[in-house]
Amino acid sequence: MIIHTDTHIWYAIKEGKHQELFDLGVRPNYLNYFEINSSLKMIHDLDKLKVATINLIKFLDVAIKYTPFEFLIKESKNIDVANAYREDLFNSYESLGENIEIFKYIKTIDPDILKKFILEDRNTFIETAKTFSIFLNGLKNEKKTIPVQFFYHMFDIACKKDCKYPLPIEFYDKELFIKVLSEYTNDFILGNKKTVKKNDWIDLLNMAYVDKGDLYWVKETQWLEYIDRANLKHYLFDGDKYLIEGY
Repeated sequence: MIIHTDTHIWYAIKEGKHQELFDLGVRPNYLNYFEINSSLKMIHDLDKLKVATINLIKFLDVAIKYTPFEFLIKESKNIDVANAYREDLFNSYESLGENIEIFKYIKTIDPDILKKFILEDRNTFIETAKTFSIFLNGLKNEKKTIPVQFFYHMFDIACKKDCKYPLPIEFYDKELFIKVLSEYTNDFILGNKKTVKKNDWIDLLNMAYVDKGDLYWVKETQWLEYIDRANLKHYLFDGDKYLIEGY
């Protein structure tokens, strides 16, 4: 059994709990590392970002180092897909791990460099979310096929329509992902939701790593409510005792 995590969990893990969580089966994935690497906390709350980064470095050896699309392809087709950006991302974390003591004592980073680096990524998130909002608001029929359409639309955008991945990607056995995705897209059909928040699509894809028998560790109210609506609370991992008080 693997315990998969929402990225926000890594900001709040108590000191000294890493081995216990490792033994329980906690395994971070590519999206966790990607989100921390492009977090605005690098500008506004460097200390908090350092905590999350150091936590993730401690789990590098057991991390799932595939994007969600690559992970689904590997599981369903047993094909490894090369990805230079992904490899560079993990190489940077490994280099940071080799210089962890220096990293711990960094007090500031040039804000101009950070803003250029981070805000470019965040602006991409925002523009992508707008694209998804337009797409979902335009889908009013064929309720059963909308989650599938949205999945492939996410795939197209994430890959910038230039991926050499074998299609179709199979994900129908990913119960948590497909049912939460269905609940989420249904809110657009019913008019309950009009806007995809900038991180929603990443949070949704994060659930694509979860297989039946695995657990998912998340604290964000929106996703807890969707999981409850989908009658999938048995997927949730209660890890409050491993998190800093008040998180």
